[in-house]
Amino acid sequence: MGISEGHYIENSQDLKNALNMDQELYLHTYNVNKGRDFLENLSKNNNYNEFSYVLTKEGARFVYNKQMELFLRRKRQIELILRGRNKDKEKTENIGYVYVLSNKSFPPNTFKIGSTYGTPEERAEELTGTGHLHSFKVEMNIKIQSAEYYEKKIHSLLKTYRVKQNREFFDIELSKIKHCLKQVSQISEKGSKKLTLDQIKKEISL
Repeated sequence: MGISEGHYIENSQDLKNALNMDQELYLHTYNVNKGRDFLENLSKNNNYNEFSYVLTKEGARFVYNKQMELFLRRKRQIELILRGRNKDKEKTENIGYVYVLSNKSFPPNTFKIGSTYGTPEERAEELTGTGHLHSFKVEMNIKIQSAEYYEKKIHSLLKTYRVKQNREFFDIELSKIKHCLKQVSQISEKGSKKLTLDQIKKEISL
């Protein structure tokens, strides 16, 4: 027997029973959607007038938690969509990051300097998954146009500190790297001016 309109729901089990037993009331789009939960529809439409059930605190909490789950899921989906659109825009405009990463496995004062058109955090996660014992940590980054171009210029500026040729690892104090990256970002106006290595050297102090 279904639970009729106006029934006082004592607890979450009653509510679950109502969901299972009275589909005509709780699944008001059942014939169209074949089983879409009324809570989801309620969350979408905010239409509470069709339902006159009275919930206890426990029942209300159950419904609230379900609605929050749906809200957070949709919020996450929207965030991912917006982040994807922003990435596409930045990639079209050639905007990326030059980042500095550290790892506990490295000797002291050894850092990786690279570039990415994703986020530095995502790049750190990717590198961590390539078999390193410890995770990479983002120490700093600059958001800059022509990121790969300026990454190579920074490598050239710091070539005397390079651990090995053709590798992105440098044996240098972090404060010096930060100072270098900040100056490159400033004098290039965040990459909007594409400067040569000689032009950068004239204005930078290491």
